[in-house]
Amino acid sequence: MFAIINYVLLQVSYLLPTICNILPLVHLSLIVKVFYSPTSIQGPSQILLLVWSVTEIIFLIYMTILINSLNSTPPQRKHFATADHGRALIKQVLTKTKGGLLELMHIWRNLCEPSKQTSGEIGVRNAKNWISWAIYDITDYDELSLNEKQVIDEEFLNSEDYKALNLPDISDIESPEWNFHDRNTLKISRVPFILYFFSWLAKLIAASWFKLNGFSNYTRKDVGGLSYWFRPGDLEKTPIVFVHGVGIGLLQYITKIRQLKQLHGDRPLILLQLDYISMSLIHKIPTTANHLTLVDHIFTSHALKPANWISHSYGSFVGAFITEKRPHLVNNITFVDPICFGLIFCNSLYNLLFTPVKCWTLGFIRYFGAFELSFNYIIHREFIWQDRIFWPDYCNLIDGKVTVYLSEFDSIIDEKEVGGYLKRYFDHKNFELKTIEGEYHGGYLFNGVKLNQVLEEL
Repeated sequence: MFAIINYVLLQVSYLLPTICNILPLVHLSLIVKVFYSPTSIQGPSQILLLVWSVTEIIFLIYMTILINSLNSTPPQRKHFATADHGRALIKQVLTKTKGGLLELMHIWRNLCEPSKQTSGEIGVRNAKNWISWAIYDITDYDELSLNEKQVIDEEFLNSEDYKALNLPDISDIESPEWNFHDRNTLKISRVPFILYFFSWLAKLIAASWFKLNGFSNYTRKDVGGLSYWFRPGDLEKTPIVFVHGVGIGLLQYITKIRQLKQLHGDRPLILLQLDYISMSLIHKIPTTANHLTLVDHIFTSHALKPANWISHSYGSFVGAFITEKRPHLVNNITFVDPICFGLIFCNSLYNLLFTPVKCWTLGFIRYFGAFELSFNYIIHREFIWQDRIFWPDYCNLIDGKVTVYLSEFDSIIDEKEVGGYLKRYFDHKNFELKTIEGEYHGGYLFNGVKLNQVLEEL
């Protein structure tokens, strides 16, 4: 039975884009019909259908204008105000990859230069293109400015780590055929207004559930509208902070939160609410500083001890910079299906956007998450991987444990590749890697036994 449900949901995820693209034509045809024959509308149900159609067309026009407006403003390509910042980041990459440069270049080239996948040799041109992407988000070294090239030449090409590779100067290597992370144009899925409406309605119901279960909501408008839910408990016990992933917010984690309350109801529980990745039509994204201000406020105003943090998927980015910048607020930290570890490979983002859909969870995440306005805006305008990655030495910043759960059949995070990277570089006593067997990205949320196994460790 479970296999049949999975199959049906997978087929629905395949059909979603087609259905949502056809709907505006259906709505428009109804409006035209009424325009030429007003008497054709009879009864409350047909009037309601007409109102819905008009609303959808108005919403479509609004979204078209908004997207065109956002696309008219080119992204800020250069992330670093000075050459010193670029030099500092190159030194950081060289130090923290511990001699794994060649491995990273192979993975990067196979994604950004697909015609070279069959060649086993990495040349100087590949290395230049890779470091250009890593530092300046440009996949072709020749497109950099003179100052940017100077930074790379001095800090990277003259480094001992690079020279030790002794790469051949292969002159016939072409420039990258395509850049999968093209920031210039937002690629927005056509999500009907009614789905946003039902999403809002479902969140309202979820908020009522939270209140009935002892949670209180706090919103800080001065930090980009970030908010959180707090359920008090014994302040002498270690609190738990949960950071959700892309989708429809905390609603999709109701089962997890209910079990969290059952297992650890005597401890303070904090649920960060990230509306900007929750189908909220937000394109003004809170900064890292906004998140830090909110977290500082939470721990100060509620007089909390250092917490056990747990984050899922996109929420791992928050977990990463909290560990780096607020280690005194972290006791233990758990990452489930984390994206923050494999960013240096660049293929987690590629998998999210382009790989064939093999499970329904990826299909829904892609359509309602990756290509929804708010999250797509983050990817194309606000996403700087260097600010979100969890480097191995972050484990040294906290005294407690760092636990990572990877799903065996994750279509976004390659369990074998990222798992191999973690085993190679995260040789810290407080680091533990576990596999959720038989599950896809986020699949553990629908498996009570495996969900319990994760939550009991908190």
